[in-house]
Amino acid sequence: MTPEKEAMDMSMESLETYRRRYARAGRIWKSRLLDEACAMEGWTRKHAIKVLRRKVRRQATSRRGRKKTYGPEEARMLEQLWLLMDQPCGKLMEAGLSEWLASWERHRGPLAAELRGRLLRISAAQIDRVLAPCKLRHPRKRLSGGRNHLRSQIPVRVGGWAADAAGLSGDGYCFPWRGFHPRHVPLDVDRHRHQ
Repeated sequence: MTPEKEAMDMSMESLETYRRRYARAGRIWKSRLLDEACAMEGWTRKHAIKVLRRKVRRQATSRRGRKKTYGPEEARMLEQLWLLMDQPCGKLMEAGLSEWLASWERHRGPLAAELRGRLLRISAAQIDRVLAPCKLRHPRKRLSGGRNHLRSQIPVRVGGWAADAAGLSGDGYCFPWRGFHPRHVPLDVDRHRHQ
């Protein structure tokens, strides 16, 4: 270890010690600790207050609570199925998971029995938690601009007025509205979002 690294480690250790002492001290002792920290580090008093009031780092302890039930193997499988299912929410995915797993196994080979069992037992809330990072990597594509999107999806029947204006004759064409020139056509252009 280099001397600079040792000096940094020592200063971090002393800083943590100062933070602990500062957190427990009364007003008079806090003032003395601030004076001492300013003299040692060359800080202004305001900066020393900000630094010493930050949270004290906890000692590294083992994680409490239950161990993780679903690991990276389940997350990868859920992500692949989620993308194939067109990114449904956890509730919808849970409802169709057994059919999709059966289809997956028909097309890509059998899954390990333990993996399949864990995937079939997973809850909707747990699916959402496991897929949270995937949802950031693969955001849903939102519909933008309702009119252009609708125009491309609604079939439009072109009548005789368009053919007459283009100079086309009636040979082989069916023009049911010959002689009719519409001036007003009521349309409903509400955009409905499907989930």
